[in-house]
Amino acid sequence: MNPDRTPRGAPQVDELALAPTPTQERLLVETMIRVNAAADAVAGVGFAAIVSDPDDLAAAAGDALARFELPVVLRRCAVTRAARELRGVTRKPKVARFAAVLYADTVQWPAPDRARLVTIKGRREVRAAPDPSYGWLRSPLEARPVSLQRRGERFVLVAEDRTDEE
Repeated sequence: MNPDRTPRGAPQVDELALAPTPTQERLLVETMIRVNAAADAVAGVGFAAIVSDPDDLAAAAGDALARFELPVVLRRCAVTRAARELRGVTRKPKVARFAAVLYADTVQWPAPDRARLVTIKGRREVRAAPDPSYGWLRSPLEARPVSLQRRGERFVLVAEDRTDEE
């Protein structure tokens, strides 16, 4: 745990619930579905070509990625997901429609209670649900690699750098 990331006396926060508007929610759903469909297609190409390195995978699956018309950042997210799924497999992996989107460090934080995410229609600023355990001096996930996850009907940003001990 890095004390520089947590205000004094506040617990380490490794996830942050989002409070999107209905329009933003539909856009996040569409983004997840399209990114994960692209990751599944890339994984298929990588499995057939016996390629799992992200750079080689992006080159080999260029045509498959182009069909999904994703922004460059989301293409990278799809390739990263596919590369992660291809590690050590003996048969073609299947990427679920609502698997986590690995945003890494591309999320921007214009305010402690707002996250700017890349979607299939460009960057969108989404409000974060207030967390009473955190002081809101700045976002608890700022400068940390995160993934977008869907839990039931909620969207959550989760820190990817957390360890099992946390």
